[in-house]
Amino acid sequence: MSYILRKFSEELIVVLLIGLVSTTTAWTAIQASFHNNASSAAYGDYQLIIADANNLWITAEVKYRADLLTWDTDLGGSYEYSVYAVPCKERNQVIRPETQLPDCIAYMDAVYGPYNEMYNSGDEPLALSELEGSYSNRLQVLTGIFAVALFALGVTSPMKSRKNASYLVAFAAVLWAVGIGLMVTIPVILL
Repeated sequence: MSYILRKFSEELIVVLLIGLVSTTTAWTAIQASFHNNASSAAYGDYQLIIADANNLWITAEVKYRADLLTWDTDLGGSYEYSVYAVPCKERNQVIRPETQLPDCIAYMDAVYGPYNEMYNSGDEPLALSELEGSYSNRLQVLTGIFAVALFALGVTSPMKSRKNASYLVAFAAVLWAVGIGLMVTIPVILL
């Protein structure tokens, strides 16, 4: 065992590990940036969808409020009112005279349906944003872990006791291997 640890602290091994760890540190930092960009882009798409949904909500509210007056006065009315509310009102005059505009489900779906569809279409970009953000966060943590391993390897160089250096090199190698094991669970984004 001590032979393996001594071999582990030789300069060539340390230099190779420094090269590997520094490369994977840079790789995880770049991948974290790519995943963060993907998260931001998906969140931007979500925000645009929500903005469109808000516009559709305002339009639906304006139509609905105007059509409430039309229900009582029979003057004017939106397209949705003439197509969905008038038949509902005529059908229910005899059966349920107390029927009001919100009771006409087809009308309410026609007026508020576009808003609901637009709002619900934001679920996918939001979920993608959260997923990519979690990948970015995990990669940032891995970058920190690799930086600690890199520091540990750099400290071994001036150490006089090769035995102590070998423990530090072994610790850095284990840290790097665990980091690699975690890194492979995260998808790679290429340009």
